[in-house]
Amino acid sequence: MQVVIQSQGFVPVEGLREYIQQRLAYGLGRIARRVVGVVVELIEGRHARHGNDMRCRIHIRLESAMEVVVEEAQPDMYAAIEHAAARVVRAVSRSLRRRRRLRLPFRGAGAADQPPKDET
Repeated sequence: MQVVIQSQGFVPVEGLREYIQQRLAYGLGRIARRVVGVVVELIEGRHARHGNDMRCRIHIRLESAMEVVVEEAQPDMYAAIEHAAARVVRAVSRSLRRRRRLRLPFRGAGAADQPPKDET
């Protein structure tokens, strides 16, 4: 799984890059083979209401041409990465589960063998 890390407002240290790689590899685990690409954007910014905000946006492209994007803002960059990674793992799992549910027809109690009933 190739992870591209982009940053705005600062230069990420190597430890931060390793943390992102580990967190995504651990979270995606068994579904990582379905992931085509990952782009992580780290943004340091100031907001009038919240003061300093560290934002982490994770964009994941899946083999089925599906895309999942999650953004998280926290005062600490490591916390923003942690929360965004947890959210994106749940979102990817949910998307794959939905796709699987829509693709598989119901095959219970001989339903495929019987024609639909006409209610007139």
